[in-house]
Amino acid sequence: WTKAGQVDGQAMLRWSDAEKRDFAATLPWSRARVVDTRTEIPWIRTRPLDVTHYAPFLPGEGEPVHQQLIKQIALPWMDVAMRITTQQDITFTRVDTGEKVAILSGSFGLDDHSYPYSFSGVVASRAELDKIRPTTTPVEVALSVNGYAGRFLVTGYSENREWGSGTYAITGVSPSVVLGAPYCPRYTRTFSGVTAQQVVAQALEGSGWSFEWCLLGNPWIINGELCVVDATRIEIIDTLVKACGGMIQTDSVEKRLWLMPRHKVIPWKYDTTSVDEILMQGILSVSEQYQARPGYNQVIVSGVRTGEIDTVRREGTPGGRPAPDIAEALLNNQAVCIERGKTELADNGPDITRYTLELPLPNKESGQRPKRLFPGEIIEVKDKGIWRGRVAATEIGFVPGQTRQRVTVERYHV
Repeated sequence: WTKAGQVDGQAMLRWSDAEKRDFAATLPWSRARVVDTRTEIPWIRTRPLDVTHYAPFLPGEGEPVHQQLIKQIALPWMDVAMRITTQQDITFTRVDTGEKVAILSGSFGLDDHSYPYSFSGVVASRAELDKIRPTTTPVEVALSVNGYAGRFLVTGYSENREWGSGTYAITGVSPSVVLGAPYCPRYTRTFSGVTAQQVVAQALEGSGWSFEWCLLGNPWIINGELCVVDATRIEIIDTLVKACGGMIQTDSVEKRLWLMPRHKVIPWKYDTTSVDEILMQGILSVSEQYQARPGYNQVIVSGVRTGEIDTVRREGTPGGRPAPDIAEALLNNQAVCIERGKTELADNGPDITRYTLELPLPNKESGQRPKRLFPGEIIEVKDKGIWRGRVAATEIGFVPGQTRQRVTVERYHV
C-alpha cells in the first residue's frame, strides 16, 4: 500500500492548483491596465491644458479659472445653451365662463399683409370640444403660451372619430375680425375737413375698439379725398393706411389696432439703426429662399385732383430704374407721398432672401432670450456671418413638451 496521487479519474490528470482563467475568452486573469478602450492607449496622469491653444494652465492670481475659460473658449452655442431651458406653461380657457379646456397642441400667428391673427388647435376629447363648440356665434377663448397671451374667436371645428379614439380640431381668428365682413355693417360716406386720425376714430366709433397711430408725424388732413361705398370699418381704415405705405396689426389681447409703417426703417439704413432682437447661431433651424426684385430706385408719387407730384429717389443712386407712377386721391401732401414712395422702393427695390427661422420661446417672465417677435421688427442674425433683416411673419406653436416660435425674416441685398 502506498499513498496514491490525486488524479482526475476521467481525464487521468493530476489535480493541482488551477490557474485563474477566464473560461469565456480562455485568457489568464491578471491585473489589467487602465486603458482608453477607444484608442487602446493607456491612461496616464497629464497636465491640465487649454484645449484651444494646447498650452498648460499655470497657477496664477487674478480672475477665477472659469472666467478665464469663458474668455479663451468663446463658442457661440455656449451662451445660447443657457437660454433655451424653460418649462412649458399652457393655459386655455373659455372667456365668458372662465372654464378651462384641455388642449393638446396649437398655434397662432400673423403677418404683415393681414390684420387678424390666425389660430388652430387640437383639444383632448369630444367633451372638451363641447365646452367651446361654436353654434350660431363664435366662442371667444383665451390662450397663454409660456406667458404670451392671445384671445381668439373659435369659428370652426372638425371631428375625426375611430373606435376608441378620435381627434378634435378647432380653428379661429382674433376678435378684430368683427370689424370686417360678415360681422360688420357697411358704410357709404365722404370724409372731409378731418385728420386721418379722426377718420379712424369715426370708423371705430361704437365698436368698442381703439387704435394706436404710429404712422405720419405730420398732420394729414382729408378734404373729400376719401369716399367709401358699402365699406366695412376695417376697409375704411385699410384704405387710409395703405395709402401712406402702412399696415394694420391687431393687439393679441386688448381690443386695439396698431397702425404702423410696413418699413419703420428703410432697408438701406439697417446698418445704422438699433435692432429689436439679436439671434445667435446655434439655436436656429433655418431654411431660405432667394427672390429677385425689379431693383427700382425711383418712383413718381402724386394725388389726383389735389395734392402735388413728388419724385422719391433712393439716396445715393442716380434713379435710373424708375418704378411705375403711383397716383391716388389720398396722396394730397408731400409727407404722405414720401412715405408711400419709400415703401414702394423698399418692397420692389433690392433682391431679398426670405428666411424661416425656428426658435425656442422661453417663458416671458424668465428674462431669457429670444423674446417673442412681431412683424415689422428689425433683427440681427448671427448665422453664416452677421446680417440684419425685417420680420415679415411670426407664429407660435406648441405640442406636449415643446414650444417653438417660427419667424419669417426678409434680408435685403442692398
